[in-house]
Order: sequence, then structure tokens, then C-alpha cells
Amino acid sequence: MREIVVGGHCGLIQQSAGDGGHDLAAGLSVSSGMLGGGFWPIEIVTSPVLLALSKVLPLGPAMDALKGLAYYGWGFSEILGPVGYMAAFALVCVVLGVWLVDRRSA
Repeated sequence: MREIVVGGHCGLIQQSAGDGGHDLAAGLSVSSGMLGGGFWPIEIVTSPVLLALSKVLPLGPAMDALKGLAYYGWGFSEILGPVGYMAAFALVCVVLGVWLVDRRSA
């Protein structure tokens, strides 16, 4: 699921930014991974703004679900929220990407 979300997110950026989109997508992907807790534990971050961003980006809820499964013994019902958020984020990215491609080709 994470690959779909990140791929849709980066594809959207590349589509809308043109040739410079590859650099922008790479930078945004790395920073999204950092802010979502993929490179280091999000618990060491103290800034309220960065913590709020970590909950909005799709990797934040993914890491919450993984930590819940590994540390707290969560079941399927407990991870439905984060998984649902990632699916909704992916759906929005796919719809926007299709819309941008259709708009560009018309």
C-alpha cells in the first residue's frame, strides 16, 4: 500500500512539474520518509508542526500501524484507521493523476 501511495504522490508531482519533477519528487519522497518516521523514530521530534505533518503524510499512519502490530499486539480492527487513511490518500492521488493526464492530453 505504501508503494502505491508514494508512487501516486511522486507521479502526480512529476506530471505537474514537467522535466524538473523528478528532482522535486525525489526530494519530497525523502522528506516525506523523514517526517513520517521511516528514517528515525518520530518520538524524537519535538516540534508540534513537524508532528502534525507526520500525521498527514501517508508514511506516518503506516508507521503507527506497524508499531501497533509489533509493539502493542494490535489486530486488524485497530489498524483499519491508518490503512483506511492510506487508501484514501492513494485514491486522491490516483484521481488527481488521472485528471492531470487527461487535462494535459486534451
